[in-house]
Amino acid sequence: MKNLSFLLILLLAMSCTGGNKTSSNTAQNGAGEKIAASVDSTLSKPAATSAPVTTKIDNSMSGRKTVLIYGPASKVTCSDGSFYEFNKDGNIVRKKDDNSNPVQEYRYVNKNRYILQNEPYNITYTKNSRHEIWDNPEKLETFYEFDSNGRLSKEGKKDYYDFSVQYYYKDNELLPYKVVEVYGSDNGDEQTTTSLYNYKTIDSNGNWLSCDIKNTIVKDTNDGFDSNGTEKRKQEAKKENKSLTRQIEYYQ
Repeated sequence: MKNLSFLLILLLAMSCTGGNKTSSNTAQNGAGEKIAASVDSTLSKPAATSAPVTTKIDNSMSGRKTVLIYGPASKVTCSDGSFYEFNKDGNIVRKKDDNSNPVQEYRYVNKNRYILQNEPYNITYTKNSRHEIWDNPEKLETFYEFDSNGRLSKEGKKDYYDFSVQYYYKDNELLPYKVVEVYGSDNGDEQTTTSLYNYKTIDSNGNWLSCDIKNTIVKDTNDGFDSNGTEKRKQEAKKENKSLTRQIEYYQ
């Protein structure tokens, strides 16, 4: 009797799992195709949100990170005419800063050396910084510093003129709410641009797709000398507001 009961249970189990084997496999394949399509769609077009992204996604010091791009982006195109293209190592291969500047192309000899405008540059690293150094006797360079969360915190040049950028963040958010750029010249003139960012849409990699920017630009220039020979300074300030959108493509 026990053997008969066991046989009945076994036959019932086989009919539930394999009785309609063809239709079951078809359904599973269909579900698999839907899942694969969903994954592909997510990779190529990450879901957008307006909420700040705080997860640490990328702790590297790649070229993408020097322009505040997270994830395996291949190209970023902005509504102001600027764009960046990246190789799979995350380094910039082509860029255009805005409508007024020409396209720049980087030719990589290896991961840590490239040619830009027929001039060689070496990429070196410290624990929390990346240095792109002109391979000539003067060793002029652009450097990037990163905080403990892997976010870009400071950018600067050791060049013929002074240039620095400071990035400010709220808590652990990936994108800065404020950026301060300072340009200096040999004659002591200086321009400081303070930009406040309001991100409207952010994709699942943590990159903004639309944002509003409020710029305050202050020019501090020489205004001659007084009767005692003391330099006089003149400051002029103006405000600029703009809204930008971006399209970002990712490697699969």
